[in-house]
Amino acid sequence: MKNNNAKKMTDVQSTNKSEVGESNNYPRVSIILCNFNGLNYIKETLPKFIQFDYPNYEISLVDDGSTDGSREWIEKFISDHEKSSSKGSSSKKNKVDIVYYKNPENLGIPKSRNRAVLNATGDYYMFFDNDIICTDKNIFNNLLEYYRGKDKIAYLLIPLVDKERLESGETNQYGSYYSFYGIMRNKILNIKDVMAIEGGYRCVVTFSQIFCSKKVWQDIGGFDERQKFNLDDDDISTRANVYGYENWVYNKTYLIHTGLANRKDNRKYYNSFKLYYSGKVRPLLKNMQFGTLVYMIPMFYLSTCLMTLKQAITRKYPLVIFAFISSFLKSIADFPDTLKERKIIQAKRKVSDKSFLSVKFPLYSSTKWYQEISLYFKDTISGKNSTK
Repeated sequence: MKNNNAKKMTDVQSTNKSEVGESNNYPRVSIILCNFNGLNYIKETLPKFIQFDYPNYEISLVDDGSTDGSREWIEKFISDHEKSSSKGSSSKKNKVDIVYYKNPENLGIPKSRNRAVLNATGDYYMFFDNDIICTDKNIFNNLLEYYRGKDKIAYLLIPLVDKERLESGETNQYGSYYSFYGIMRNKILNIKDVMAIEGGYRCVVTFSQIFCSKKVWQDIGGFDERQKFNLDDDDISTRANVYGYENWVYNKTYLIHTGLANRKDNRKYYNSFKLYYSGKVRPLLKNMQFGTLVYMIPMFYLSTCLMTLKQAITRKYPLVIFAFISSFLKSIADFPDTLKERKIIQAKRKVSDKSFLSVKFPLYSSTKWYQEISLYFKDTISGKNSTK
């Protein structure tokens, strides 16, 4: 990706360029941040993103057509930040560059993230959602040290804990793995147990909060822009495995997720679920070998049907069923393009599916495939399984 064209666009606002000399000892890190109607979140998170103890980083921020006042608030924040920086303060937080781009309309998460990367100037990228808080001010130094110590690493993930679960420490957001029915539903664990795993650990599928080098990003390619959400993370992290890379988890800290309320809103869940099946099946069809697809696709379809019924019943919201049908029909409409993308990916394949399908979370006991089936249906009926 080239950044030259992006810099010429009038929609891009940039503040306070750092001195090039710093890049010798501290490679430039770009925070990739996107926002859509997240005013309540961005007001809390963006001020914290300029407080990291690292002398050479920027924020590449894209607003994806917000209509809730986010744009006006962001513009004022950047203006105030620029004024503060121009006063010559020696504080590290006043040296942070902010590159701001406004989409003309809502284009979706993948396109917004790809645009933010296009505008970025860093040697490394740190992807944050607009509802994420990072309390570790030394995070970039730690991530860089860990990342450079891994030969075949693609994406480095940081675990998440929902804000509403901070007191208990419970989380199921610590990296994902494949099972016979697609991406495995994680067990709920205590974040202290996750952080106690010595030396970090390998995962297969990541979520949004990832760290990577510019070189890796260019080799693997950007996010799939076929739909607005429920696709990008699964696809790009699975693709990394197919290309012979490994994804790892840096577990010496965790991030705080403040957006849990969105999952409880039936209407928002319905809108999200309309792109669930299509977004989860496309990465399988694009990336997996035929022998894997023979069993994984029908099992994924069956598991999604069960999950749809469970959500419709527990939420007392039958429209979830129509959302699934809509998503299934979309996957059929997208099939020709999916096959085209599959041909490109399979031509660059470096390893077999077995090399990453065999990777499991360190704290999970080894189970046979028939035991996984039993556990899956048991958890589905009891309501423990949920969307990622």
